[in-house]
Amino acid sequence: MAAVAYLDGQKPSLITWRGYYTASYVVAWDFDGKTLKQRWFHKSVTDGLAGEGNHNLSVGDLDGDGFDEIVSGSAALDHDGRVLYRTGLGHGDAQHLSDLDPDRPGLELWDVHEHTEVKYSDEMRDGKGNIIWGSLQTGKDNGRGLAADIHPNRGFEMWSGASGGLRTPQGKHLYDAAGNVLAPG
Repeated sequence: MAAVAYLDGQKPSLITWRGYYTASYVVAWDFDGKTLKQRWFHKSVTDGLAGEGNHNLSVGDLDGDGFDEIVSGSAALDHDGRVLYRTGLGHGDAQHLSDLDPDRPGLELWDVHEHTEVKYSDEMRDGKGNIIWGSLQTGKDNGRGLAADIHPNRGFEMWSGASGGLRTPQGKHLYDAAGNVLAPG
């Protein structure tokens, strides 16, 4: 996987990431127009990022320090290549990072989980890895989910194969899985 992040808050760095089911290896590269130079290298074999990744990366200032961090699934790296957090919820296929709830400070991440032995099938968390709310485990692989601003309510709405329908940034159900209105906008 690859992404671009402003690790120093000023210039872009190339992020290359390998591994999400087990070990993860992440390298940050800087290019000055002539030379490619390694900024840092991160290796997680049994802890840290290991087994926590998704099939995609998201980049953003998770901790409000003016520098980009990198998140894949249930774990994130700080701008200096050290683990920022690990939730322990494991691998999933979909994640979405943005200011999902504009009434909360900072960014939030919506993530779905395939592991059936963890507490949540999907969850929304803050930039520091604290879970705000989630759908309790269904015992089935929940590989799909999405967060998008599709309703006139404030903020993004989320849904997944386990969410039971469309939910607000606070976790309140707007519609059930069949599309029936559960709460007025």
